[in-house]
Amino acid sequence: MSSEGFVFQKLEDGLYERKCFGFEAVGNRLSDKDPGTSLCILSASVVFAAAMSKTEIQNHIYSSLITLRMKLPGIACTLRKLDSSSEYTFKYEIPRSYDHALSWARTITVFQEYNLPFFEEHNSLKEDNLWRASDGRYTLELHASASSSGWNFSILSLHCNIDARSSAIFMDYFLQYLASSIKGSLEDPRSIIWGEEYSRLPAPGPFSYELAKSGLVPILPDVADIAPPPTPKNFIPWILPPLNYEGECGDICKRVKLSKEITNKLHTVSKSRGYSMTQVISAILFISTYKSFTESTHYLIPMNFADKRSRLPEGFNSFDTGKPAPYFAIDSFDITFPISSIRDLLRVEKQSKRIYHAINQDVFWNELVAEIAEAWKRVDTSDYCYLKRQLALNLMGTAEQFDTSAFEVVTPFISSIGDFGRLGILNDFLPSTEAKAFTVDDVIFSMRSTLPTFLSYAYEYDGQLQVVFFSGRRYTHKNMVDYYSKSLQKWIDEIL
Repeated sequence: MSSEGFVFQKLEDGLYERKCFGFEAVGNRLSDKDPGTSLCILSASVVFAAAMSKTEIQNHIYSSLITLRMKLPGIACTLRKLDSSSEYTFKYEIPRSYDHALSWARTITVFQEYNLPFFEEHNSLKEDNLWRASDGRYTLELHASASSSGWNFSILSLHCNIDARSSAIFMDYFLQYLASSIKGSLEDPRSIIWGEEYSRLPAPGPFSYELAKSGLVPILPDVADIAPPPTPKNFIPWILPPLNYEGECGDICKRVKLSKEITNKLHTVSKSRGYSMTQVISAILFISTYKSFTESTHYLIPMNFADKRSRLPEGFNSFDTGKPAPYFAIDSFDITFPISSIRDLLRVEKQSKRIYHAINQDVFWNELVAEIAEAWKRVDTSDYCYLKRQLALNLMGTAEQFDTSAFEVVTPFISSIGDFGRLGILNDFLPSTEAKAFTVDDVIFSMRSTLPTFLSYAYEYDGQLQVVFFSGRRYTHKNMVDYYSKSLQKWIDEIL
C-alpha cells in the first residue's frame, strides 16, 4: 500500500486533496453507520464584560474564523466519499478572495436559540445538528447562542479530522482572535494573502516523524506485520455484551465535575504515590462501571487513547510552527490487567446480586492502580508501532464490510484530554482574569456516540477535574449512567 495518497496533493490550481488515514477512516465510517456516531463537540460558556447582540458580534466571529483559517487551513476542508469505494478524502480549496473566505465563514457559523442550562444545551447540539462524512460538508462548524451572561460557543466536527485536545486548542485560538477583533487590534482579514497556507494542511499523525526527518512520506509496514499477538493461555477477558432497547437512538451523557479542593487533593495523593491522574481516574472508572466477574481473569480495555502531540517531532508538535501538524494526534491501543484487584475491592451479595464497595487503600493503590500503570508501560509507544496501529485502523476503516465488533461491548473507552492550565489552553480567559472583553467560566467536551461502549473524557479546567461519560441510548439506561456517576464520586471520596 502506497502512502503517497495520504498527504495533500495538488489537483489543480488552488485545489488540494488527500485520503483519510487511520482513525480518520474509522471516524468516517462510524459517522455514516446508522444511527450516527463520532460528532465531536467542545463548548465554552463565555461571560462578556459588556453585552453584545448578534448584530454586534457576528462580523467579529467571521473575522476571527477567517484569521483562524489562515493559521489552520484544515478547518475549511470538505469531506468526499470516493465513488465505488469505502475511502474518503479531505479536500481544500484556496480562497480566491476575501469574499470567498467570508462566504465560508458564514456557511460554517450557525446561530442557535436555546434557553437551556449550559450542559443541556451542549447535549442538545449533538442531536439537533448531526451530519455524516458522506454528506460532503465542511468538516467543522462553529455554533453560537446568546446566554444570560454572554455567549456560548461550540466547535462541532466529525472525529475523522480532529481530536479532543485539538478542539480545545482551536477554541482558544478562536477566542484570542475574537477578543482582538472586539478590541479593534485584529489584523483586517481583507489584507490576508491566500495561497501559502496550503503548506500547513495537516498530515496524518504517524507520518510526522518521517516528514520531519526527510521531508518524505513513510513506507507503510507490511500488512502481515500488524496482526495482533496471540491470546495468552487461560486468559478470559471481562466482556459484557450489550442490551438492546430497539428503536432508541442518540446517547445518554453525564458529567461529573469535582470541586477545586477535591481536584487538588486528588492531584496531591496521586503524585505522592507516583501515578498520573489518567491512571487513577482509569482505575476508578473501571471499578465504577464493573458488573460481573464470575469467570473473568483479566480486564480488557479494547481501546485506550493517548495523546501523541507532545511526543511528535519538533515542528509537528504545535500549530505555531508553520508545519503540517496533525489535527488528529491520538494513538489507541488495548490494555489488559488482572481482575483480582477489582474483585478484592467489591463485595457481591449473591442472593440480591447487589455490589458493595470494599475499600482497601493498599489494594487500590498498590495493586489496581499499579497494575494499570504497568499495563501502560508494556505498550510499545514507538513511532513505528504508532504507525502500525494506525495502519490497522485504516484497514478497518476502509474494509468493504465495516466491522464494528470492537465497539460492541459495554466496557469503558478512556481518553484524557489533560489539564488545560498546564497545556496553556484558555489560560487568558480564566474567570479570575481581569481587564478582558470576556472570560470562560465553563468548558465541556463530548462526542455523539450511539455505540454500546462506555466512552469517557477526563480533563481539567480552572482547577476542576471533569469526567464526561456517555453511551448509546439504545444500549444504556439513564439510571445506569446516573449510577456510574455517583459511583465515581463515591470512590473518589473513599480513596481520599
